[in-house]
Amino acid sequence: MTNRKQQDFGMGDFMAKLAGIAPPPVSSSANDTTAATPKKKSKRKITVVRKRRKITVRSVLNARDLAKTQKTVNDIIKILQSTAANDCKLEELLGLMYIQEGRLQEAKDHLLQCGYYYRLSNHVLGYPFEAAAATKASKQKSQKYVTAFDNVLPDTLFDSLKHAFRPNSPFWAEHNYRVGVTPYFSYRHDLDSEPTTIIDQAIQEVASLMIKEILSKNKTSEQPLYAEWWVHSRPHPHGHQMHFDADNEGKGGVRNPLANCILFLSEGCGGPTLVTSQEYGKSELSQEGWLAYSKENRIVAYPANVLHGVIPGRGPVPDPSARRLTLMIALWGKSGCKLRPSPVQGASRPYPVKKQQSWYTDKDPKPYSWPSEFVPTVDISSRVPVKRAFPSPIPHLWDDVCPDLNTEEGRSLSQLTKIPHYDHCFQGF
Repeated sequence: MTNRKQQDFGMGDFMAKLAGIAPPPVSSSANDTTAATPKKKSKRKITVVRKRRKITVRSVLNARDLAKTQKTVNDIIKILQSTAANDCKLEELLGLMYIQEGRLQEAKDHLLQCGYYYRLSNHVLGYPFEAAAATKASKQKSQKYVTAFDNVLPDTLFDSLKHAFRPNSPFWAEHNYRVGVTPYFSYRHDLDSEPTTIIDQAIQEVASLMIKEILSKNKTSEQPLYAEWWVHSRPHPHGHQMHFDADNEGKGGVRNPLANCILFLSEGCGGPTLVTSQEYGKSELSQEGWLAYSKENRIVAYPANVLHGVIPGRGPVPDPSARRLTLMIALWGKSGCKLRPSPVQGASRPYPVKKQQSWYTDKDPKPYSWPSEFVPTVDISSRVPVKRAFPSPIPHLWDDVCPDLNTEEGRSLSQLTKIPHYDHCFQGF
């Protein structure tokens, strides 16, 4: 018998599940005695009205997370076509799925309805499933903005780290982690401390590589003293909005780390990371960008003052239980990344210390068990040589949603003299 939880829904059952309508009752079998009893016919016609629950963004996203076939992806599009009108969040979802499927003209009206004048190009939102080879020219150009390396951690360390962040790890439950809901939180480590956890070991490996390959070649860069880390675990269709990285999310002024790094702990799930040449504080809109595809034990590094984000995964979901798992590491000098003890989750918290049988972080009375997943340290004497990798260049970053209308209104990309308002630029969210 097919496990219902694992079954990819057909249009009928899928529509019923998404809209909250009970499916039609199954006919009783011939040996069902209750079915054999004749019922008295009613003289009055009774009209049964099934209550339809409003389709929400969350219900569509939940269904999208389970869409294992192209047919189900198409079913979701059909549902949105009939329900998205006058609901910008649903229209945004429909617009994204149209672009991902190459149906650019159909996406236009929905994005205009939501007030968008510009959008990430189809080279980005409709990214190729296979990474395009970088040319010699693009390799040289990209070095200022994004660098990638494979085989970064010794296998023993990588495997231990991946296990510590496995889906049923207490780390996720004890941080109440939910995609798009859980507030930002991170932990700070001193780089000159002796490693006592596999997180310490991973941070030191990454910091050593960054100092050797990037920071030492930048004459204006100071020596990193601290590392701040956080993690993301996302289903295939989910992305992360375009942003600049800053200490404590920019509160109290923008302070950027020396370098930002993404360590991929998984591959084949979710979209690529997009890194652009759009620098914080620059008034001219950049059209340059690079896509960094996920690969286990690959690190992608970029300056924290450039605009970047994660593109929503497109097409059928490879595995509904799979997650795009990334460990983020920011390297800081003497400025920024102030240690912030707090009774609630937030930026730059002290790493928990063990007291008796539990772990505690400063000013937080709650006991944790997740740090036990990161001890002891592992032998890292055996390793594979680190290999340079190159993100894929994209032809251009932004498109006009409606070129003719934008030109008529004097706001086309070719007419812009400054960066457009953030809310007028569609990113897929």
